[in-house]
Amino acid sequence: MKTLILRNMAEVKKALELSDSRNINFIPTMGNLHDGHFELIRKAKKNKNINLVSIYVNPLQFNDIKDLDNYPRSLDKDLKNLTELGVSMVYLPEKAFNLNNTSTVQLGEIVNKLCGKNRKGHFEGVATVILKVLLLIKPEQIYLGEKDFQQILVIKKIIKDFNFDVKVKTIPIIRGPDGIALSSRNQRIKNINNLKKVYDCLCKIKIKIDEDNFHNQNKKSQRNFSNKTYKDYQNENIFDENKKSVKLDENQAFPQFNLNVSNPISWKLMLLIMLMQLLTNIMLVVVLYLK
Repeated sequence: MKTLILRNMAEVKKALELSDSRNINFIPTMGNLHDGHFELIRKAKKNKNINLVSIYVNPLQFNDIKDLDNYPRSLDKDLKNLTELGVSMVYLPEKAFNLNNTSTVQLGEIVNKLCGKNRKGHFEGVATVILKVLLLIKPEQIYLGEKDFQQILVIKKIIKDFNFDVKVKTIPIIRGPDGIALSSRNQRIKNINNLKKVYDCLCKIKIKIDEDNFHNQNKKSQRNFSNKTYKDYQNENIFDENKKSVKLDENQAFPQFNLNVSNPISWKLMLLIMLMQLLTNIMLVVVLYLK
């Protein structure tokens, strides 16, 4: 099947009208494609939907004009790779979107943390253009890479808030041999060895955080258990022998019982359990013998 190159909304609408299927997999990109993008496409191709890849360097998500101008572009190479991968359609809305004084999506608190905290307007720009394409092509599924985690959360939010019937499919981060996540911007890095050192350092920090979280959670669990009251473990009411309701003191500490050598009755209880087990085994042997 020939890959269709679509450059405006009219061409997209016509191509979709003439297609055999209205079920579309949408893979949004900004071009300069790498194996991370190709893995998204390979995953999308596992079903029989139309695979539509967009390539658009979105100016709304850049707050530095120099960053926008220097963003790596390789359109001819990208189109060649997409054709070889058997992509159904490629949408190039470079001149299709008039973003001057355009309405933008307001996302609320989700963009005031993590990456968005230091990239004012970035995710609003992402959401605005994604919303435009969703309205145009109405895909069944959208495929996203987990490298851009906060972006996934933003896109899920607009899908929910604007009542789109679109499933979000994600793939894990694709990394190079050096462990660094593949990114279109990587080729702008002059000294990749320094970045490798940063990656190694981040891995060590993550291990330390995971270890601290585990120990803190363990301590918290022990503390919560020791502070529990009757109310935490059972209903406020229990029943006596006459089935009459008896009110418990909600603030009474739940009694602790530790089966260890420091407890004076522990060894007696353990001995009793062992004797009972031995007696059970003897009775079982006798029964089998008599049979």
